Amino acid sequence: MANQPENQNLQALIRDHLNGRTYAELARECGFNNRATVQRLATKDPVDFPSTETLLGLARGLKVSIGAVVSATAVSVGLDPNPYGSSDLIIQNGKTLPKESQDMLINMATQMLWWHEQYELKIDRAQDKLAETENKLARTEHDLEHIESDLAISKEVIERLQAATGTKRSDVTLAADTSGRQGEGGTFEHDDLPHTP
Repeated sequence: MANQPENQNLQALIRDHLNGRTYAELARECGFNNRATVQRLATKDPVDFPSTETLLGLARGLKVSIGAVVSATAVSVGLDPNPYGSSDLIIQNGKTLPKESQDMLINMATQMLWWHEQYELKIDRAQDKLAETENKLARTEHDLEHIESDLAISKEVIERLQAATGTKRSDVTLAADTSGRQGEGGTFEHDDLPHTP
């Protein structure tokens, strides 16, 4: 069997598989009583789907799959044979291969599907981690904004206090160092400070 072109109608399917036969010869191989049915389907688009017996007979006479006949008939009556797409990969004439070859193809396809599934899982996990990292980064940036805001407020408070008391930052630091300084005899006592005359 030859591969069926996509969206091929029934007239084209019959024409491509006549292989030099007359309509009468094809009709006999299809199991029809006369050539009228084959000739009509080969020259005019059907108004509706033919009977199941007619479809099966065409598949037998044309030596194509019943799926090919149904698909071509759907195109002839104005229907999309595959409106939603398909996740199935069909190997034309696959059933004619030896059983060992069929098993090998099935095992290979199963392994490829498994690896593809694992790949998609890894992609999903990577996307989840990326989203989690982006959320953490957003929270960190939010926290940094609050810290910067608090620092700006603290700086403003210090500057206002300095302006109100007339104290410089160096004076505040010196006072802090002096209050914590120890003499030879221990901490500063009141008598250690110079007396004001």
